[in-house]
Amino acid sequence: MSTDVAPLHHHEEITHHETDEQAASTVAVVSVVVLLFVAVCTIVVISFAQWWLERVIDERLQYPVPEVEALRSYESELLHGYTWVDRDKGLVRVPIEQGMEKVLETYGSGR
Repeated sequence: MSTDVAPLHHHEEITHHETDEQAASTVAVVSVVVLLFVAVCTIVVISFAQWWLERVIDERLQYPVPEVEALRSYESELLHGYTWVDRDKGLVRVPIEQGMEKVLETYGSGR
């Protein structure tokens, strides 16, 4: 089986090519377009993220979660009320303001 393919000769000259100026200007234009596209996309994504986070945070702050309210109420009772820690030993939890005053009376102002 024989195929007739003309061999390439090294002495043949390519007559059509781009000049360096054309290639450089094309690269510059494409680079500027890509940078502008990336900048616009970044601004859009950041703006959307800020808008979405503000919306989600606003919605969550408008409707208190019952579990969080119950926890805050429990913590407030612990900080501002009297409760037994151990009845057998006579240990009582006192309101935090009263406890801080007692510490100052006992140990002084620390000076």
